[in-house]
Amino acid sequence: MSTPIEGLNAIMYLGTACPPTTTDTIALLQGVDLSWSQNKVPFYHMGSLNHYYVLDGVIRFDGSFRKAYTDNKFPGTLSLGTHILCGSICPRGATTPAILGTVKLTGGSLSNMAAQTAEAVGEENSFIMYNLTFVG
Repeated sequence: MSTPIEGLNAIMYLGTACPPTTTDTIALLQGVDLSWSQNKVPFYHMGSLNHYYVLDGVIRFDGSFRKAYTDNKFPGTLSLGTHILCGSICPRGATTPAILGTVKLTGGSLSNMAAQTAEAVGEENSFIMYNLTFVG
């Protein structure tokens, strides 16, 4: 395995609920970046030139990770997005999750794979995260 890289870490599980133990872990993600965006739209009353309200849109959480070490039983599950996954995001060096949520992968690539390792390694992938719970 290569040296751990900067960023958040995440543990991926099958299903929509993250279990309290790591027995159902299918992947360890390193170098996780999580960002959010929300549309804001000014609301104008009929016949008015001044807006009185700003309407908030849906909050969207997007993320990416630089490396994924996947259990050999699940590389297709992780790469192809064939199952719903639960992600448990932890600050680097911590074991307690800070964010839990459902994850759908949206794209990625594989590169610099070595035959010596037992795990499948995915690199530079992106995802959408929803049903978030902030722990703490």
